[in-house]
Amino acid sequence: MDQPNITPEISDLNSKFAYSAEVASATKAGQIPNSEHNWEEKAQEYLAGWQRAQADYANLQKQMSGFGQDLLKQAKMNLVKEILPTLTYLETALEHAPEDLKNNPWLDGIKHIAVEIETAFGRLGLTRIKTVGEKFDPLIHEAAGTEKATDEQTPETITREISPGFMLGDIVIQPARVIVSSDSKF
Repeated sequence: MDQPNITPEISDLNSKFAYSAEVASATKAGQIPNSEHNWEEKAQEYLAGWQRAQADYANLQKQMSGFGQDLLKQAKMNLVKEILPTLTYLETALEHAPEDLKNNPWLDGIKHIAVEIETAFGRLGLTRIKTVGEKFDPLIHEAAGTEKATDEQTPETITREISPGFMLGDIVIQPARVIVSSDSKF
């Protein structure tokens, strides 16, 4: 038997019928919008989603920028903490240099190195904590001892610095060790 000859018109009807059945079942399932109003709603939904994604991305960029700044600040702090004792030891050694070397050009060169190190620290944001003559502040000073206040001094005034203190921005890297005046000996 011969196969019936299906004309292109009937074939088109079959495919249109199949497509209509797909659309009908998809519409019942809520997958395909069935009116122009629903297309506008869908477009608004996509626009809102895109705007949320843009806002999320902008927030992520701000967060990552802050993270980078925090990382840089932490790296500076670690560098300063590692090298700062070297400056302190160098300054202590210069303070205790023998008298016969006080005018030696070699010692002047070593003093210049100490100044250069402190200048480099200054470029990183490191500052010395003020001590002698200042009021004692337990947040930035460490009391190594007390001595009786003279008539010119008020109690809780720093009279001597034992070792310098340093801050990086508003963070104490090393508190200043000091002697503080008091009304009486403890």
